Amino acid sequence: VYGFPMEQALPAAMIIGTLVDPMATLLNANGDVVSAMLVTRIEEGKKWLSEEIAA
Repeated sequence: VYGFPMEQALPAAMIIGTLVDPMATLLNANGDVVSAMLVTRIEEGKKWLSEEIAA
């Protein structure tokens, strides 16, 4: 990988993956909520949130 021997590249990739994984998980979880809100807005219209709160 990028000219490094496998004995050096694999541990480095595992460490980087371990450090990045929590941030990627948070981004994925927040992205799911935002995607759901966008789909609801497209399906229900602009005032879907105020109608839900009023109900």
